[in-house]
Amino acid sequence: MKKILIFALLPIIVCSAGIAGAQTKKQPIAGMVSPQVKTEPKAVLPAKTDTAQSVSTATAVKTAPAVPDVALSSAAQQPQAAPSASFEDLSAAKEFFQLPSPSLIGVLSLEECIAKRRSVRRFQAKDLSIEQISQIAWAAQGITDTKNKLRSVPSAGALYPVEIYVVASSGVFSYIPDGHQLKKISSADQRQNLSDACQGQNCIAQAGISIVITASYGKTAWKYGEKAVRFVDLETGHAAQNILLQAAALDLSAVPVGSVNEPQVKQLLNLPADQKPVYVVPVGYPK
Repeated sequence: MKKILIFALLPIIVCSAGIAGAQTKKQPIAGMVSPQVKTEPKAVLPAKTDTAQSVSTATAVKTAPAVPDVALSSAAQQPQAAPSASFEDLSAAKEFFQLPSPSLIGVLSLEECIAKRRSVRRFQAKDLSIEQISQIAWAAQGITDTKNKLRSVPSAGALYPVEIYVVASSGVFSYIPDGHQLKKISSADQRQNLSDACQGQNCIAQAGISIVITASYGKTAWKYGEKAVRFVDLETGHAAQNILLQAAALDLSAVPVGSVNEPQVKQLLNLPADQKPVYVVPVGYPK
């Protein structure tokens, strides 16, 4: 009887419990994530548009101080290049003449210059340009190592007993390697007189210039004694070959002349007592 009564009352108890549970606030179960509460979205301010930025930039430009045009022009900040010297400037030089810097890049290769080099003894009556004279003087004795003052040709003990003189229609000049300059010795055209002092070889009178290679043997003798003569003569040969190859690179011609009347050339060039003329190399445009 008791069992029957319990089974009869069970549906009523379950129903009552369900109603009571529905009226009670649900509690979260440990280990579970509580559901997110939905909130109203906050109002977002509109971002600045390109138009607003443009207006701001334009305002800044208007209020910025004016910049002079010279500061805006990179060309205006560059120094103006000095006009290139002419052969007439060489003629007008009073004592020293600054040569233009030599070029270190040529049109022809070394092999082409060697193959092209020929001894030419007939020249046009035409002066060389200042750039050509500069290049030839540099090839003969120019400084190629500014730190150690080494030159374009090898020298025993780096004593450099060789000197270079340029004989042109504008006068006679000595070459100063340190500074790449010419020093005027005479304003007279001594090419014909130089030709006479070299057994009348007319190529010297015709050529645009002649390079006279002189040597001070004493500069080498103090260190090498009797070997100095051989060493210095070899050095003049190095300088002469450089002149010949440089002439070929400039599309010019040249010829080495060894028949030199020493006393006459010394007087002609007003050489110091310790200098001896060894070689003459006329350079010019071939006929």
